[in-house]
This record gives sequence, C-alpha cells and structure tokens, in this order.
Amino acid sequence: MIKEEEEALERAREAAKSGKFEMAPQVRIEALDFYVQKILDALGHPEALVSDESQINDFSDWGASKENRDAWALELSDKLGLPVERKEFIPDVALKLKRKTEA
Repeated sequence: MIKEEEEALERAREAAKSGKFEMAPQVRIEALDFYVQKILDALGHPEALVSDESQINDFSDWGASKENRDAWALELSDKLGLPVERKEFIPDVALKLKRKTEA
C-alpha cells in the first residue's frame, strides 16, 4: 500500500472509532449527476455513494500493484472514451465527460 492510501485508511479507522461520520459535500456530484452515473456504471458500482471529494482511486483494488492499478485506470479510460487518472476526483472526470459529450 502506498503512503497516502495508508493515511486514508488510518483516517477512516479513526472516524470509525470516534463514531463520527460527516458526509462531504455533494454539490458538484448533484450538478453532474448524469455523468457521474456513467462513471459509476463504468466502474461497476452504479449504487455507490460518492461526494465531491471521491476519487477514481477509491474504487481501485488497493491491494493490487501500482502497475495493475494503472492498467485498471487505462481500462476505465477506454470505457469512458477519455483519459482518466487514478487520483482524479469523480466530479472532475464527470465535467470532462460532459464537455466531451457536448463538443
């Protein structure tokens, strides 16, 4: 696991221990809902709850090697028809998808 993934996991553990859960904003997610749903479908998780802070990487196999996660991102790029980086925020990818569709 890479350092930032370990840090994210530790933050999640601390939140679970404290019993506190606060949903991140969903303003951009709601505004781009149609395109967000296309991304979630391509990720194989149409039911997922996402926020403005959700990243593509949140849906990758954290136990996989970097090479496998990069290959997974390339497959997603092919499905969506646009370049996608693992660390991109879902609303940013949704906006790219919207702009591509409207062009």
